[in-house]
Amino acid sequence: MREDQLSNPVRVLAHGWYGAGNVGDELLLRVLTQWCEEASAQVSVLSVNPGHTRDVHGLEAVDASDYPSVARLMIDSDLFVLGGGGLFQTHYSFTVPTLYSYGPGDVASYARPALMARQMGVPSLMWAQGVGPLRGAQARAVVRDVYSGAEFASVRDAVSAELLREIGVDSEIVVAPDPVWALPVVDHGVIQGGKRRLGLVMRPWDAAPGWEDRFVESLRATVDADAFRLVWIPFQSGEAAGSTSDLPFLRGLAARLDGYEHEFLDLHALDSAAVAIASCERLVCMRLHAQILAFKLDRPILCVEYDPKMERASQHVAMPSTGRIKPASPQDTWNRSLAELMSGDDLKADQDRVAEAATGALAHRQVLHGAIVHARARAKRDWCDRDFDWMGTWSAAWLHSLIADRDDTIASLHEEIGQRDSSLAQIRDVVAQQQTELAGLEQSLEQAQAECLAQRPLRERVDALTQAIEESDRARISLCHELSRRSLAVENLTGRVALLRGEKQAAERAREAADIALAKTSNELQHVTTSLSWRITHPIRFARALVVLPMPERKQLVYSALRSAFWSLPKPLRDRFDQIRQKVGSRRARRSALAARSTSNAWVEMAASHAKIAIVPSAFEFDELANQRPINLAKYLAKKGYLVVFAAWQWSRQEQLTKSETMVFPGIWQVDLYSLIDHAAALGQRKDNESVFFLTLPAPELVELHQQLRRKGLAVVYDILDEWEAFNAVGQAPWFSAEHECEAVLAADAVTAVSPPLVAKFERLRSDMHVIGNGYTAATLGVDNKFCTSAVDRTAVQPCIGYFGHLTDAWFDWEIVLGAARQMPDFKFEIIGYGTPEWVDRAASELPNLVLVGKVPPSELSQYARHWHVGLAPFRPGPLAVAIDPIKVYEYMYLGLPTVCTGIPHLAQLPGVAVVEGLEAFVRACRDKARAPVDYDSLERCLVDTTWEARFDRMMNVLDTTDLRGLYVA
Repeated sequence: MREDQLSNPVRVLAHGWYGAGNVGDELLLRVLTQWCEEASAQVSVLSVNPGHTRDVHGLEAVDASDYPSVARLMIDSDLFVLGGGGLFQTHYSFTVPTLYSYGPGDVASYARPALMARQMGVPSLMWAQGVGPLRGAQARAVVRDVYSGAEFASVRDAVSAELLREIGVDSEIVVAPDPVWALPVVDHGVIQGGKRRLGLVMRPWDAAPGWEDRFVESLRATVDADAFRLVWIPFQSGEAAGSTSDLPFLRGLAARLDGYEHEFLDLHALDSAAVAIASCERLVCMRLHAQILAFKLDRPILCVEYDPKMERASQHVAMPSTGRIKPASPQDTWNRSLAELMSGDDLKADQDRVAEAATGALAHRQVLHGAIVHARARAKRDWCDRDFDWMGTWSAAWLHSLIADRDDTIASLHEEIGQRDSSLAQIRDVVAQQQTELAGLEQSLEQAQAECLAQRPLRERVDALTQAIEESDRARISLCHELSRRSLAVENLTGRVALLRGEKQAAERAREAADIALAKTSNELQHVTTSLSWRITHPIRFARALVVLPMPERKQLVYSALRSAFWSLPKPLRDRFDQIRQKVGSRRARRSALAARSTSNAWVEMAASHAKIAIVPSAFEFDELANQRPINLAKYLAKKGYLVVFAAWQWSRQEQLTKSETMVFPGIWQVDLYSLIDHAAALGQRKDNESVFFLTLPAPELVELHQQLRRKGLAVVYDILDEWEAFNAVGQAPWFSAEHECEAVLAADAVTAVSPPLVAKFERLRSDMHVIGNGYTAATLGVDNKFCTSAVDRTAVQPCIGYFGHLTDAWFDWEIVLGAARQMPDFKFEIIGYGTPEWVDRAASELPNLVLVGKVPPSELSQYARHWHVGLAPFRPGPLAVAIDPIKVYEYMYLGLPTVCTGIPHLAQLPGVAVVEGLEAFVRACRDKARAPVDYDSLERCLVDTTWEARFDRMMNVLDTTDLRGLYVA
């Protein structure tokens, strides 16, 4: 390499789908960087996640959507490289106007920097791309302009080159296999010991609904669980600002394969991709670059070709047809293909073709090196906007496309007018015929009227008798209903009395046994604690506990020891200590009062003067009709005489909420999250011994308030609403911190959770947690709507199954609902809610018995539910579903609906709820529940204890028995 090359390296600016955590695209960037280093060129990157790119590749990177940063980096670059990968395609919609908004947008997001490079005089290389599909004149015009203006270009297949020629690109284009074919890989060998390893590189794919069911069924049918371990390899990690991770999808598939050993690999280290592929004996691949690595490592493989790029890779290396399958293939094809993969080593690529592809891929290196030599030879340039009017070019293309669209619209309007003229002529003929018939009917009517006049007195007498009979029947039916209702009430009261008597007797026996055991234990405890050995070994036990305990629990133990030591002091010393503490407290109160006056908000002054306060954080702003647990808790506390400070979540201090600093309900004052954080110190010292801080979100900002609020005299309750760690794993609750949640559990006076699994999760930290589930409010659903489904005909020809709630496919099991709708055409499905994915809208449009209603206010739900036979709670199996306690199930019970649920085992203890697993069991349960009579007595008994008021009464009782605030107040 010449000395001038080393002292004057070419600065290359690369742009592609980099930083999104996709292993294939990161491998392309690795190859590009290595080849640039060979030619003494330095690489900078436009990335969707610059931090990820810097960590993985050690390259300078800026946010691809940050226009000023992109412009600064572009003007300092000698060569702009766009690629590789499939960048220019219209799987999603594109229009020219998206080019004028510097943000994400497929074709636009890659065209903009290319056009910027042209205007700034930076030569461009369109490198190793797969082009297409390109639907629409606008997308084709922009791609033609970008490629025609580039000094160098290469594509990874002949189909892409033919498409560019078709849209009018006539410059030289090099065609060569994907650069990853030329990436050196080392075969570290299959991991030996234990079961044989089957690698599974799968991805979500909505274009072929139901393929996952066929795939899972074929694994069960062909893979021996005693012989093979399933190794799941996510080629998309879901980095911030990138794509969704493959991992939740893979875990969902694994959850459906009971009896198998599962292993989930982590590919955050880029070199681990080839190692992961090499560690498996054979593979099923649904990602292009995983397919290429498997070919290069000579592993038996089944290629799931969801995209033409995978088909072309298989054809290039003469892959046997039985080793290739489409996702939409029928079940028997899946079974045959997987059975052949598992039975031998025939499903391999031709290694001569693989070597040929690796050699051919080096053509991309030659093009890149040629572009670098060209850039090095160019004279230093200054930016100028006179050479190219790209804004004018874009506008012209846009206008041409608009004219074409207008012509298409005019032609369709002419066709529609012709159809309407034809329909109008038919309508005129029908009207003429009906007018003739109407004339005949009018004549018949006149004759009938004349006959009726002659018979009027007799008809009036018959009408009077008929009316009297109808009134008598209505009175008799009313009396029968009243008699039946009263008889049922008497039976219910009798049964309830008998039940209460039995419960009372059992409770008395249990209390007597507990009293005896307590007396015995107390005697033993007194004997032990008064012994000399107990007093002598106390310091040793205390020191040992401090050493082995984690810091939060160690702190709690020290507090308890100090408190015990205090009460063991002589009374004069305790009195002196109290005097000192009161003086310190008064000084702190004065300082807090001064701080409060200097930073006072209306809610702070109101809270300081109110008899007792409760602080309730919430992820949402207050909505009286929303059936959310924090909102119902706030209303309950307000009715109990508290001034409730309802702290609504803010993602940043700059976020503006709609109800900030307002009284949103009698006794409830909504404040911003950061207003609570900033003014907590100004609340003043509480002496009521009733004020409470309910920690409902274990976000660090809220957890860190507990010590400060405790010193103000507030008790702390941590109410665990959800499995936050699982929500965080699927991209929700980004604020989650496991360390802070453990601190919340340990530091609270009382800990409650909505489900048994949440209590079990933290049993290692403390043993005095309580399960207090969710509930319902009759007023929200309508007092008159209780058991409104009791009038439903359970012998109807087409029963109706319903659901209301959030519809995201992150936890709503759309596959099982759509599958049930296909297998139950004699049932109607009504789905109410928001957040429906696009692929579900497409699938639902093909099912006439499934209706997506949209969002409905809570007060109007009964208008739909009163016609339902069954309510649904279909959650995807996994840690997120297992720990929740859906409010909708209690609402279904109130409306009188039986429920079919998936993924939440603890709901099986509720009356009328069936918890099932798998599509066949789900369909069977829906049919059974729709026809079976409803046990309203069991529902009534359960509903008594599951109102929000009953739930929160129990929560306050728990707090009364475990209040530790005396340890913290100065």
